[in-house]
Amino acid sequence: MFKKKIIAMLLIFISTLSISCYAATPGDSVGGGTVICVFKPDTDTKNLDNCVTDKDASGNKGLIVANEDQVNYDSNPWHGVAWSSETKKSVGAYSKDDGQKNTAAIINALPNDNSTNNAAWLCGQYNGGGYKDWFLPSLYQLKKMYTYAKENYLIGKDCSGSKSGGIQCFRGGSDNHKAYWSSTESLSLYAWACKFGKNYNQFKYSKDCPNLLAVRAVRAFSEKDTTNYDIKNFKVDKKNTNEYKLLYDCLVNNFSKLSPDEQNQIKQWVMNNMKNLVHNYK
Repeated sequence: MFKKKIIAMLLIFISTLSISCYAATPGDSVGGGTVICVFKPDTDTKNLDNCVTDKDASGNKGLIVANEDQVNYDSNPWHGVAWSSETKKSVGAYSKDDGQKNTAAIINALPNDNSTNNAAWLCGQYNGGGYKDWFLPSLYQLKKMYTYAKENYLIGKDCSGSKSGGIQCFRGGSDNHKAYWSSTESLSLYAWACKFGKNYNQFKYSKDCPNLLAVRAVRAFSEKDTTNYDIKNFKVDKKNTNEYKLLYDCLVNNFSKLSPDEQNQIKQWVMNNMKNLVHNYK
């Protein structure tokens, strides 16, 4: 709440400055995680199913991956989490490109599951960066995650591509138990998973509870995540916490683009008003 009030007041002040938030690119730290792919409908058709969940939307779209596993082989004595408590029948999560839809279907079909026995529930309850719209990636989204991880040296416990305070290594290896769940079912008894090894390896894995795998959540770009806008004209919906967070990301990511004089103006304004802000909004 305190950050929200500060951002709102900063917005009023910096409306006299020229700051624009630009479309994110793979590798950017934004939206509670790291961008792994961006789809541009005017120039890119082959990556549609692998990246976005809203095929009909205009503007750039993409996926953000959580910076850390929600669970993996090394994080608990059971070496992961089950796909769900239901192992004998389908819950209707068949989409290979829409993990958000699959996750909603799983949670709605299994309301008595929780984050300890259901991979989709675990992602749905994750709130990395303060965002609450994370989901278990679909099969094709998981493949996109693997591609990004391999290209950026992020596979293996001691990978070289991890960043302090940013994206962390994916557990890798040929062992099936070190694979990652997707949200995509295959018939009633199986769900798709992917091993993060030297090559991409997707396979059907039994949903039986003894089969526990790793989970890494993703979230989709909203229109404001990926569309250029000027802070002067940016409208914040007071009921939408995510919009405040988008604005915060905008300020943080674009501060360095301001002139030294503009940076000093903001720093001086914060210094002059911090005592009043703390007094009124703590």
